[in-house]
Amino acid sequence: MEKQKKPISIVLIIIWMFIAAFSLLIKQFNFERIDTNAKFLGEILSIANYTFDWIILGIFIIFIFMFFKRKEQVNKFFIFFILFLILGDLIGFTLGFLNIKEIEQTTLYSQEIPQSFLIIVSVISFIINLIIYLLIIYFTKKHKKYFSQ
Repeated sequence: MEKQKKPISIVLIIIWMFIAAFSLLIKQFNFERIDTNAKFLGEILSIANYTFDWIILGIFIIFIFMFFKRKEQVNKFFIFFILFLILGDLIGFTLGFLNIKEIEQTTLYSQEIPQSFLIIVSVISFIINLIIYLLIIYFTKKHKKYFSQ
């Protein structure tokens, strides 16, 4: 079978994976995040969250290589991974919403930023992430022939 050209949406998904992996790697070196998460989740869950982010980073790297190699069936696993990320964002959004008072107290500009603003920004951010994830799922499914060798 002749090797077909990468669809632009697959290229954009690969670029998104690079950006997501890089930002997650940078975020991993912010050790203050563990202390902040410990206030909301407890120490054990904070360390588990930190460790879990390293695992997700590794999975991103594996998917980047698998997308370049055009491994068969990678699109199905990738879609489940994106659904898992959506679930993680939903849980994070819910925990953030439930702990809005604590978040407001730890924010540097908590006196200057009204609580309603934090909620609105969180909701908009969640909706944008959800739209991006759904577009990634759509284009991954649309170009499933690209992954068959």
